Amino acid sequence: MIPRLTAAGFDVIAPAMPGYGFSDKPEAPGMNGTRIASLYATLMHNLGYNKFIAHGSDLGSHIVDMMRRNHPERLLGIHMSNVRSDYPCPDDASPEEQAFLEQAQRWMFEEGAYAMIQRTRPQSLAYGLNDSPAGLAGWIIEKFQAWSDSDIEQVYGLDAICANLTLYWITETACSSVRLYSEIARDHEMQTSPERGNVPAGVIVFPADNLPAPRVWGERWLNIIHWTEAPHGGHFGAWEAPDIFVNDICDFARKVLPARE
Repeated sequence: MIPRLTAAGFDVIAPAMPGYGFSDKPEAPGMNGTRIASLYATLMHNLGYNKFIAHGSDLGSHIVDMMRRNHPERLLGIHMSNVRSDYPCPDDASPEEQAFLEQAQRWMFEEGAYAMIQRTRPQSLAYGLNDSPAGLAGWIIEKFQAWSDSDIEQVYGLDAICANLTLYWITETACSSVRLYSEIARDHEMQTSPERGNVPAGVIVFPADNLPAPRVWGERWLNIIHWTEAPHGGHFGAWEAPDIFVNDICDFARKVLPARE
């Protein structure tokens, strides 16, 4: 999606999260979503961007959410793929929200074992992933197949899938990447109910994502000014349907960027 966004006139800053890909492995505990959000805010300041739009999906949405909470003055807006389902359960949840939360609970029992072990016993898993390329491929590719809206070889291509696996393998970041789940689970600030705030938020929901959120759930936590339900795509929507994704960011940006004379 990066060449599509640059062609649309954006400056794109795409840092790898600490412990992933080309980023360094954290040397000590505490590299959680709150701290990463502060690192990103500092990075953008050092690069000369006093205000910017931040996008995140999956774990990236946790970090963008913490930027919204702790650095709202830096943000023109935030854009997310879907809305987190792990906010604290509200006492006044609507029937639609209650159905969504019940679905989330069922999904965690049926599909969420990977997240639970990464949150609670990351090191036990990491040794196997770091030792076996077949184990690493099985752990990652199963999620691509389960969470995509199409056959993965057709939509992503075998070369791209292998490149993704290779980034984990040659950098030996299987261990540090799964440990982020444990750090986020212990991030007490992230577990609190956030104020809705005034930062403009845009959301795109792909129909084959893990838990497509209803708009009422997003509006409870975020200042929604832009909501899109994509016609197709899954959890990796930015990769699976990049044209839909980039068009949505452009539509959102037109609503929050200062008018140019």
